[in-house]
Amino acid sequence: MKRQPVKIPVILAILSAVVLPMATLGYAGLYAMEFAGLLSILSTTAIILDVFLAFLFLAFTWGNVYLLYAFLRTLPELSEKRNLFVVWKVLAFVAGALSLLTPLYSIFPDAFGISFAWSCAYSVELLAGIALGCLLMRFAWRGKNALMFAMALALTLSYAFDFNGCRVLQTKMDREIAAVQTLDEEVSGESLLLSLWGLSPAEFETLDDASLADVQEISVGVLLGAAVLFAGFVIFHSAAALVFYVLIALYFARKNSYRPNEKWRRHRHSKQEVQIC
Repeated sequence: MKRQPVKIPVILAILSAVVLPMATLGYAGLYAMEFAGLLSILSTTAIILDVFLAFLFLAFTWGNVYLLYAFLRTLPELSEKRNLFVVWKVLAFVAGALSLLTPLYSIFPDAFGISFAWSCAYSVELLAGIALGCLLMRFAWRGKNALMFAMALALTLSYAFDFNGCRVLQTKMDREIAAVQTLDEEVSGESLLLSLWGLSPAEFETLDDASLADVQEISVGVLLGAAVLFAGFVIFHSAAALVFYVLIALYFARKNSYRPNEKWRRHRHSKQEVQIC
């Protein structure tokens, strides 16, 4: 039988532990600086990180599809296995769709049709991943397999806390910023902040000091809360994905190390039969 892939989940685990959170939080920081009017999002670093994050998203998407296929093939032929493969086929189909839509979405973020299609494909992938993880947990619970249950739980959490869907919110924010900039060429971070509350530049000028301070305080609190929530999603998703890749690597390593023992036992038994004869 074919040996199980161990290096691939190890590589993905390293990317989940270090590269993914650093690149994501770095890009989010640059975007926050752009929102505050301190940096242009069209800077070289931001563009590189944006493209790199799209590449990482597809790498993890196809990595999960491949690893789950290799894993499901090791399961016994039961009715649950057929159900798991049905959900896996949905994941594989959506991964193919995302491979086409993600580059288009990065090139044409303002195209409503592409944005809507990407959102639908991403939502299906998210729900299918959670469903597959739940089915695996049920399968492992019935078989009293602690390693498989922990692996399935980590897989479910990694899909449940996937933050890549925030790309749609970023697109809406970009449209809001562009709309404010068309009204006022000398737009500031303060006016961008107040635009979230539906205040036009003209209305912004009519605010007294007390009202302006209240709106600013609430706005900053909301943005800080959103930043903390997003950072939490990034860290929790990365940690859950890391645990999943480490556990599936251990599972595959155990499967690979088990086969030589079987061959050694068969060789030993054949020797004993020859001696008896």
